[in-house]
Amino acid sequence: MINLDPKELFVAYREKNLDKDSTINYLRAFIEECDEEKKRIKGIFFLSKIESGTNGKILRILENSLLSDQSSLVRAFAARMLVKNSPIQNVSLVEYVIDNDISVLVTTTIFKTLKKIRYYLAKGLRNKIVAKYAKLHGVIPIEAKFLVVIRVSSKSSR
Repeated sequence: MINLDPKELFVAYREKNLDKDSTINYLRAFIEECDEEKKRIKGIFFLSKIESGTNGKILRILENSLLSDQSSLVRAFAARMLVKNSPIQNVSLVEYVIDNDISVLVTTTIFKTLKKIRYYLAKGLRNKIVAKYAKLHGVIPIEAKFLVVIRVSSKSSR
């Protein structure tokens, strides 16, 4: 296990004491090996600060966290970073997660993050989440949108 904290790794990278590839590799190992979800989230946070929108290696680490982490908190945070930093590259992944992730936290985090993005596919992805809620709760889409918005609002006020 890596003894450095993700923030220390990022500071070393920013101060040019650690190169980008080494920093990414250390953070990847930290995220994959750490047992504490709050620390994995911290690792994802600092990883996403390193050109995450354009770096394929970082995108794959975030994708892996989104698809395979046991914690819905970690998956939700990875989803937020992917959607926020590189929405165009991750449309099919986001669609897959909307269709297959059972966590309400993950889908509402995606919905909330998409609301902040001015990008032509965001509305369609939000509508897909509303459709999922409509089917799940046996309601019409406008009622499902209300349920999603309530869920997003209650999560924001915590």
